[in-house]
Amino acid sequence: MIPKSIIIFGIKFKVEVVNLVSEGISGDSHLGKRLIRINSKDKIDEQRSTLLHEVLHMALGIGGIEAVLPPDTEEAIVVCLENALHQLVVFK
Repeated sequence: MIPKSIIIFGIKFKVEVVNLVSEGISGDSHLGKRLIRINSKDKIDEQRSTLLHEVLHMALGIGGIEAVLPPDTEEAIVVCLENALHQLVVFK
C-alpha cells in the first residue's frame, strides 16, 4: 500500500496515486506544492519503487543539492540510490 502522505526532513508531502498514463510517467514530485504523484496503473512494486525515487528527489531538493547539480547528474544520483536502497525499502 502507498501512504497518503510522507514526511521528508520534517516536511509533510501529500502522496496521490493517480492515472499518469497519458503523461507517460511513473511518477513526479513538486517541492513547492509538497506533492508526490504515483501512477495508479503501475503494479504495486513499481509504485513503491517510484515513491522511493520521488522521495529521493525531494530529499535532494530540500537539502539544496538539486540546485547545484545539472539535472542529468541529479537524476543519475537518484537512480543510483533508488537501485541501492530498493531491496531494503520496497521488498519485505
